[in-house]
Amino acid sequence: MSEPYLSIVCAFGHAQRSPAWLKQTRQFLSATAIQAARHRLSLEIILVDRDSAGEGTAAANLLGALPCNEFADIRIISVPGAEILNGHVIDRERRLQNIGIRRARGAFVLATGTDVIFGSGLVKLFAARVLREGSTYHALRIDTAPAYLDPSCVDPAEAETLCRQGAFAASLPPLRIGFDGRGASMSDTIWDETIRRAGAELGMDRMANVVRFSLGNFLLMSRENWLRIGGFPEWNVSDPYFDRIALVQARYLGWPTTIAPVSCHYFSVSALRDVPIERDLYLDEDGDLRIKIELPPIRHLNNWQSAKLLTLLNNALPIPPAGPPVEVRVNASDWGLGGFDLPEVTGATLPASATDIIAQELRLGAAPSGRTAPTMENRT
Repeated sequence: MSEPYLSIVCAFGHAQRSPAWLKQTRQFLSATAIQAARHRLSLEIILVDRDSAGEGTAAANLLGALPCNEFADIRIISVPGAEILNGHVIDRERRLQNIGIRRARGAFVLATGTDVIFGSGLVKLFAARVLREGSTYHALRIDTAPAYLDPSCVDPAEAETLCRQGAFAASLPPLRIGFDGRGASMSDTIWDETIRRAGAELGMDRMANVVRFSLGNFLLMSRENWLRIGGFPEWNVSDPYFDRIALVQARYLGWPTTIAPVSCHYFSVSALRDVPIERDLYLDEDGDLRIKIELPPIRHLNNWQSAKLLTLLNNALPIPPAGPPVEVRVNASDWGLGGFDLPEVTGATLPASATDIIAQELRLGAAPSGRTAPTMENRT
């Protein structure tokens, strides 16, 4: 594949090795690959594999055959399982994403997770190639608990239907609006109206300053822009605030923030990220109930400290800047393990049944079904 238009970078760590998350990852890979072919969208999916628990099972072995095709490639980049490698901390999801961002080949790079399914409207928007340099992009998240398809024959439309039926909230974290997905999915008209109302309640049409939000695991900008700001912070700041600080950097450079129209949303299987408290409970030698506490390898900023940092950055100069843009760099030049040559494997072909379906559509010149891709509106 020549240089893809879009790189999708996801971490594959200890949590992603659970049976439930593996099932979701296979669905995500299959659905996204088929969507790419149907919409003639050249993309690559990069999984950054870190066996932090020393389980000894590589992502490539756990996932099996990777569903690549003419339009979609899948790359698995492996990193050591150690918490710190030659002084480089690699213990967090955003830091793993940095490794993929640093090695992405696409003109635009989306940092997200494998716990998502892209709605058809969002894929059409990507395929319309309306993304621009010097902008950051976000989309409405629909939290869902879907049923799953056989990953060898995933129909993206059917996968989206299952996500709609299992939906229970629309989110621009930390804001959330609940709704009944089963009722909303009875028709496209009802679904569209439900999502439109949810977007209005979340204030998407008047959100002036998204920097104050932690927009979740979905941040899209050009590869050159990612390289310019140096990825997510690789220092003592907790995961929920990584995207905020990246947004502050973009804001100082005068880059507008664009939230896609509500019809261009994605689904998130948010329960996969719930950590059951039971796993951290134990009885001590006196028979008293205790909670395990594991100290991080470095001290992380707490909520108040992170908010204070953002306030100081936000007050550093007016926005947009009156003079030349101010460079706000938080990482050294070797961010994303830039000085390391990491092993990598790429995907195989799709199973024959799925390949035949796509090939038939491409031979017939079938245009993607549904509406044309909507335009995007900047919010600075």
